[in-house]
Amino acid sequence: MDEVERRREAVRRHRAGETAQQVADALGLTDRWVRKWSARADTAVAGEDWAQSRSRTPKSSPSRTPDRLREQVLKSRAKLVANPMSQYGALAIAWELHTLGVDPVPAVWTINRILAQAGVTRGRGRQPGYRSKGAPYPHPTTTGPGE
Repeated sequence: MDEVERRREAVRRHRAGETAQQVADALGLTDRWVRKWSARADTAVAGEDWAQSRSRTPKSSPSRTPDRLREQVLKSRAKLVANPMSQYGALAIAWELHTLGVDPVPAVWTINRILAQAGVTRGRGRQPGYRSKGAPYPHPTTTGPGE
C-alpha cells in the first residue's frame, strides 16, 4: 500500500467511527498523523486531491538577491574583464555598480556568492607546472622550555 492509499484508508476508517488512536495502532502510525489527514480531508475543496503531499518549500524568499541585480553584477564583471588594465574582483564590481547608480549596492560577500554561483570565478590553485622541492619547511629545534 503506497502512502496516498494509507492516508485514504486512515481517513475512511476514522470517518467510519474508529478513534484516531485505534486507526493509528492498526496502521502502525501515530494518532496525530491520522488527525492531520482527517482534518485535511475535511477541509478539502471539491476536486482537490487532499491525499497528495504538499511541498514544504517556501513560496518566496525575501532575502534572495533579485535577478535584475544578479544580471547587473555579471554584466559589470564582464565589462571589467574586457578591459585588460582593470581589476575585476568583488570590490571593483561594487565600485562599478556604485558609479552606475545602483542602489543599494550589494555587499562584497553577496557579489562573491553571485560570481561563484554563475561559475565565473576560479580557484586559487598552484600555477601550472609547479613542482614541490620535496624539502620540509625548516623550523628551529629546541631542547627545553624557554629556548
